[in-house]
Amino acid sequence: GAHDGTADGSHVTTFAAVDLTKDLIKKLQEFEQAPGPAPEPEDVSQGALSAYRFSQPILELELPQALREISGLVVLEGTRVACIQDELGELFLLDLAAAPGSPLEIVRRKFGPKGDYEAIAWARGRLFVLRSDGEILTLDPEGAPLGDKLQPASDLPFQEFESLAFDPGGSRLLLAPKNAPGKDRGPLKKHERPVYAIDLESMEVAPDPFVVLSANKIIETAEENDWPLPGKTTKKGKFKADLELRISDIALHPITGDLYVLSGVDRTLLVLSKEGELRGTVTFPPTVLPQGEGITFCSNGDLLLTSEGQGGPGRLMKYAYLPQ
Repeated sequence: GAHDGTADGSHVTTFAAVDLTKDLIKKLQEFEQAPGPAPEPEDVSQGALSAYRFSQPILELELPQALREISGLVVLEGTRVACIQDELGELFLLDLAAAPGSPLEIVRRKFGPKGDYEAIAWARGRLFVLRSDGEILTLDPEGAPLGDKLQPASDLPFQEFESLAFDPGGSRLLLAPKNAPGKDRGPLKKHERPVYAIDLESMEVAPDPFVVLSANKIIETAEENDWPLPGKTTKKGKFKADLELRISDIALHPITGDLYVLSGVDRTLLVLSKEGELRGTVTFPPTVLPQGEGITFCSNGDLLLTSEGQGGPGRLMKYAYLPQ
């Protein structure tokens, strides 16, 4: 009687284990079909974006109420950053080197009337602030208006813009419309997104796009390389990539010269060559990037990302550049 396994309950344990295993297998099968959170970025190949550890920001800030609607940012020099938000004509200057835990000191400078300000770039000692209708204002480094109200985009077949970036390699600003091309799009296809160049001397925009990004081609390249993209799982359990590609901001990497494109609605960051070839992708969970709005670089390649707050404060994250 001592060896039939009842005294220590071992046979009970065995049966329970079998049931538990069956239950676990069933749960795992269900889980595989459920569109779960994106895997931690380290677990997936991201191409050129593997130089950043997106699950480990070196700085994470909750921004004050006035920056809840943060729409753009740019690094001035060192750790000084200039931000705008999309309702007030105000520049917010902050220093990211403040001691951890101490409150963030922000200097606010009014530069213009209320308006939908969407992006900011820094070039040749001047700040360029983009309004969503394509008008560009120029400011000095402290936020005082220099008086320019430029309309370089007035002849383009687009009405809404959210992205502006300085291209140090070509003494130009790059400008990207937010929405897909409309009926008057000319040769552009619906899945294509043009990026235009503004000459810094004349402040005129070249009518032909600097580069045209293709959502279809991006999806194709990402799938070939197993790079992550947003999407849906079909009823048969097959993943189908779905990229709206509404460009929230763009920036040029100071070391590689690559074009970084943030699509807030897709919660996706893309890196492409200046010819529009996809080099890497990363998707963010909604908890990290509820509504991505701004991207910029420090001179050493560190990356700054901002998101509007959705039901919470705006956020700013900094990621170290660690090339392989």
